[in-house]
Amino acid sequence: HQTSNIEHQTSNIKHQTSNIKLYIIRLSDLPLATYEGGIPEFSATHPRSIGKKRLDVRTPASKAYRKHLSDKQDQLTAFMKKNINPLLNPIYKYEVVFNGMALRLTPGEAAEIAKLPEVVSVHQDRPRRMMTDTSPAFINANAIWDGSGTCGQPGTKGEGIIVGIIDSGIWPEHPSFADDGSYPPPPVKWGGKCTPPADGTKGYSCNNKLIGIQYFLKAYLANKGDNYDGLFHSGRDDNGHGTHISATAAGNENVPATIYGIDRGMVSGMAPRAHIASYKATGPGGGVTSDLLAAIDKAVADGVDVINYSIGNEFASDPWKDPDAQAFLAAREAGVFVVVSAGNNGPDMSTIGSPANAPWVTTVGASYFNRLFLSDIEIQNSESEIRNFYGASPTRGISDFNLVDTEGIADVKGDTSGYCLNPFPTGTFRSTDAVLCKRGEIATAVKGNFVQDGGAGAILLYNDENSYDLSSFPYPIPSVLVLYEKGLEIKEFIAQSTQPPTIRFTQGEPFFSPDPRVPVDTVLGLSSRGPAITESSPDSLLNIVKPINIIKPDLTAPGIHLLSAASPEWVDTIHGEIGRLGNQGEFFQIIQGTSMSSPVVAGLGALLKSLHPDWTPSEIQSALTITAVSQDHKARDASGDHPATPFDLGGGRVDVSRATRAGFVLHESTENFRAADPSE
Repeated sequence: HQTSNIEHQTSNIKHQTSNIKLYIIRLSDLPLATYEGGIPEFSATHPRSIGKKRLDVRTPASKAYRKHLSDKQDQLTAFMKKNINPLLNPIYKYEVVFNGMALRLTPGEAAEIAKLPEVVSVHQDRPRRMMTDTSPAFINANAIWDGSGTCGQPGTKGEGIIVGIIDSGIWPEHPSFADDGSYPPPPVKWGGKCTPPADGTKGYSCNNKLIGIQYFLKAYLANKGDNYDGLFHSGRDDNGHGTHISATAAGNENVPATIYGIDRGMVSGMAPRAHIASYKATGPGGGVTSDLLAAIDKAVADGVDVINYSIGNEFASDPWKDPDAQAFLAAREAGVFVVVSAGNNGPDMSTIGSPANAPWVTTVGASYFNRLFLSDIEIQNSESEIRNFYGASPTRGISDFNLVDTEGIADVKGDTSGYCLNPFPTGTFRSTDAVLCKRGEIATAVKGNFVQDGGAGAILLYNDENSYDLSSFPYPIPSVLVLYEKGLEIKEFIAQSTQPPTIRFTQGEPFFSPDPRVPVDTVLGLSSRGPAITESSPDSLLNIVKPINIIKPDLTAPGIHLLSAASPEWVDTIHGEIGRLGNQGEFFQIIQGTSMSSPVVAGLGALLKSLHPDWTPSEIQSALTITAVSQDHKARDASGDHPATPFDLGGGRVDVSRATRAGFVLHESTENFRAADPSE
């Protein structure tokens, strides 16, 4: 009835036609997951208020309250169309973990809507960025599978658990998601679906392993105006990020992996018998919160047990006001264990952004585990002097190529910086040239394409001053990457040679600790650090930073040289083409980042949920965090490796076998999280 009163307060608002942006409107009624009653006609739907462990959207009470929310949203929409702008139509309506809607508005319209009594807040939508063969044995997942680490309980591989992946989609035909006929149907609580592509191009199907594929791109397309290719205007993954993450969390067990024609053994997800539900909510240029919020809302309604969210923002907005952070608070109350990547903005303090800074999500940093793919490098100059190095390589090696420094050589735009930022003209290099490029400014794998355009047959990269890890990328030609200091040595060696030196490097092979080149249990330099903060504005000139006295991340997991599934076709975001950048046609890749460490924990959460179905998300988080391993762990930054602090690694590196033996677990309530708002 409040909407009828609004009409007396606002009228004849002039519509401005310029500067339209995406906004998320939050309304005053509680969403389905946290509604504890209070409206006489509607019973409580909050699970704990009615003695349940998780939300059930199919009960009569849930259906009635959702209709109530939807009807009030429709009333508000009708009022706004009459009094603000007749063309206003919600892109999305949210009811399950967030009560509100997404709209395209001018700033003036947003300001008027913010004054309405049913409106709690109006947020301008902000872009979100996408931020795995992790040996299961390293974190003792195999001890949960076979029952040797479950304290007498039967082993589990995640049977009956649904893992929801909100990301860039999935490659449905990948063997990591195949159903060999041994999977049972999804649990009866499952309410999701397999949404076909928008235009029917290259359709796909789901099975009892990959039980759901849905996509949420309305706001992305409205905001960016992209002409999205028919193949990918669907739940199909356009860059491999979501496919890699899905397989890391819950991909099939013992899937043969080959990259660049090299047999890399078998890969398994952390919870290999769990069901996977994919929610695509990002496009080639990233994502927007409106779409992501719709995916969160639908995933919880569908009945997922775990959500992985390897997505975020460098900007640390207030989690007590941020829409997706608030949605995750309600999702937690609905019984869903939410895992969020810490971000790749380390190693400086307080670099964790949103929604990873929210205390109610499990925030995961990235650390080295006990294996790297390394290559031995030998460079010989014209005076027969030899220098030996090592670097990271996922590819085959080369023998007796000429080593050419690209600094001073112009690309098609005349840049001679040595960063290899643009394609080089055809014929710049020979097929027997290995060219030296500096890392930074653009995606590293793209540099391989640009030197290949110029004719080069291999690439040697070295870190820039702000990169500290031996990373691996999907290059199209033989490649190896060395640390910054070694790159400077190589540059000097080239400069001192009267003729181009020759270079050979070996095929990248797995090396394991205690090899001193493998810094096991060291937090990656790129992994974002705590403590958590909030910021007032993305504009650094106006930004007010406030500490919120929260230790983040919560823990770390393996996050470098992770071998997992990939999409064999993906979109070139620079040229708008398919099959242009990186190494196309590969079904597996070796990459790194907190995006890759987060699904490790999501998969382990699925194992714990299968083993302890009575545990709440808080109890799963506490079991993993208080049993994590931290003794003698290091953290990497510009000065090298130093003893890690809780702001580097939280509780420590995850060990799921220890988590099953936790002496106690802790539950925390939504009420207490809300009461901890430092602005109150």
